Amino acid sequence: MDAQDRIGLLLDTFTLTKSGHISSPHAVLEVINAFSKEANHNAWGAISKVLKGDGLAPSDSLNRYFQNLPAELYEGFKSFVGSLFSSQLKELGWFHKPGDDDSVKERRGVLISLAGTFLGGDKAIVEE
Repeated sequence: MDAQDRIGLLLDTFTLTKSGHISSPHAVLEVINAFSKEANHNAWGAISKVLKGDGLAPSDSLNRYFQNLPAELYEGFKSFVGSLFSSQLKELGWFHKPGDDDSVKERRGVLISLAGTFLGGDKAIVEE
């Protein structure tokens, strides 16, 4: 499946969940889990949109949904999300490197933004 189809699958699953045609947001998390090794910056943009509501009403995000659940569930959600991208962020690093193409730079930016939302309490992230 190419990146465009993967993005479509994610956004369709998210839309079906928001509309009530899929009863649990966990279906969206299962799709997102398949993106853990994703290298396409557009795919990470779509993941960020679903997780944080980028470009949507703030209430239209998985983050907002889980914030309204008991704290232990929200912390589990944040931990799951952080585990999806933290290794990629560690590999890419915080700063541009010579030879980084635009795609890598854009993916790094999305991953740093996700880290700010979901790993804000991580001491190493705060120090960086």
